[in-house]
Order: sequence, then structure tokens, then C-alpha cells
Amino acid sequence: REREREVFTWFSSHSLTIWTIMMVGMMFVTPVNSMLSMEKTFARLNQDSNESYLWQKCLFVLMNLLGVALGMYKCASMGLIPNTPSDWLEFMAPGERAEYSSPGLAF
Repeated sequence: REREREVFTWFSSHSLTIWTIMMVGMMFVTPVNSMLSMEKTFARLNQDSNESYLWQKCLFVLMNLLGVALGMYKCASMGLIPNTPSDWLEFMAPGERAEYSSPGLAF
């Protein structure tokens, strides 16, 4: 189910609409919640044997981090992450003017 959401997010538009913002929000919330409930997810496997399933847990975390990375890419493509110099113009000193102009005065 989570992978369907990632595919749907990939094909959704890059404009700022309520649907894409909610989709990107879920791209961050769902993997984090999945990683926080990882022991509950693997509890059924641990009942059958005493193995730790370390590699499977690492792959589970890696795939959820991949989902978060896809959400970050989507935010960057929508312009929500400040990653260009023009996003930081507020903190730059204004440049010196090369010349001045004024409107002509009619007498």
C-alpha cells in the first residue's frame, strides 16, 4: 500500500495544490510511523523463531528512508525546499547601482 502511494506521488503534478501538499505530507509521515512501529511489524516473525531478522529490518528501514528521500525530491521539485541562491536573497547585501535614472521634468 505504501509503494502505491509513492507511485501515485511520482505521477502527481508539481504545482502547489491541496492534493499534492497532502500527498507530500504523507510521504514523510507514513515512513516515519512505519519505522517507529518496526518492532510491532516484525513481532509476528519473532514469535516463530528466535532469529533477530537484522538484515530484513535494515532493508525495511532503508526502503522507508527511500520513501522519505522521494518526498524530499518532490518538495524540491515543487519549490518548497530553499535550494537556489534566489531563495536566500533576504540575507544578501543589496548590490551597488551602476547608474541612476529619474523621469524627465516638463516645464
